[in-house]
Amino acid sequence: QEEATANRDKVRQVAEDRGFICHEYFEGSDFEFLGHRFTGEKQVIRLTNRRVWKLTMCLDGVLRRGRCTGDQLRIILGHLTWAFLLRRPMLSIFAAVYQFQQLEGAHRLWPTFIRELTHARNLLPMCCCSLTRQTHQRVYVPDACMSGYAVASTMYTPAQVSVLASCDERWRFKQLDAPSARSH
Repeated sequence: QEEATANRDKVRQVAEDRGFICHEYFEGSDFEFLGHRFTGEKQVIRLTNRRVWKLTMCLDGVLRRGRCTGDQLRIILGHLTWAFLLRRPMLSIFAAVYQFQQLEGAHRLWPTFIRELTHARNLLPMCCCSLTRQTHQRVYVPDACMSGYAVASTMYTPAQVSVLASCDERWRFKQLDAPSARSH
């Protein structure tokens, strides 16, 4: 504990020496950061109640008005993406919102858009991540083509699943001929 505290203080000092403003720090295993709450004893990260409330009120407002601009939606979508990174499968509910956010000006909300935002709103309280959760041994691989889609699955050992899950896929974008995500 003493070594960890000393190392933290060194990192803080280097950051401050380089002009960064460091927020207050604390001792303990329960803390909040960027709308998330970490509970050390349970090893769980979840959205704070305040973040859930703010996002819920925002989504309720958009749904009640029935209109939105692409720019407004991009901001909302950024907040929802940050929240849903705690439970990544939740990101799969979005399809129409990605299409809608490309539109210019204000538009009436599409029925599919309303459904997706309603699902997002209702899932917010379930955004949490257990740091002790075991990986499942069944691995799925989806594939799609113009005529449909397919899913294959197989069983791997927990060690094999851990290797696959820890793969950083950003390597794909460092290839010389890889298209840049922001180039279009």
